[in-house]
Amino acid sequence: MDDKRLRYILILLLLALLVGGGIKMLNADDQPVLISDQSVEDQAGVAGVGTADDNQEGKVAVYITGAVKKPDVYFMAADARVQDAVDLAGPQPAADLSKLSLARHLLDGETIDVPRIGDISVSGQTTEVGQEETTGKININSANQTLLETLPGIGPAYAGRIIEYRQGHGGFKSLEELKQVSGIGDKRFEQLKDLITL
Repeated sequence: MDDKRLRYILILLLLALLVGGGIKMLNADDQPVLISDQSVEDQAGVAGVGTADDNQEGKVAVYITGAVKKPDVYFMAADARVQDAVDLAGPQPAADLSKLSLARHLLDGETIDVPRIGDISVSGQTTEVGQEETTGKININSANQTLLETLPGIGPAYAGRIIEYRQGHGGFKSLEELKQVSGIGDKRFEQLKDLITL
């Protein structure tokens, strides 16, 4: 076989390889990229986790806190109930669900504070954001940390002491007993006495 014929055969083989490889690459580009529908649905269905593309229209946002494993803001269907939101947050073994109205429909913007067994009942206190007790005064035997901090001169430290005192003494028996809390003297009590109740 002369050099000319050998060169011709090699060129043909090279062209065949190039053409075959190009066709294979074109076919590969035409293949759709598969995304698992399940993973997308799982991510979109996680309450409290959203993206800019998420459409929250028709949903309600509720903040679940207290005796739960995953306190967070959860986006729930408009017809969801308290039980649904608490289940998502994962109640702790110490959670006292008997103190919650589990069958109630959720309200947009509300906070649900899941109590622990042995906590003082929060009777009369509403949970919707921005609302106070029906009496207009803050119940020092039932108000949570956030509510206590709305009182004048009561920051996180004082609110924590109030809660610690009432838990250790079975609640306040009188308004004046508040002065037994470390740091709350006569002057501070005078600022508070018309704003609090038992």
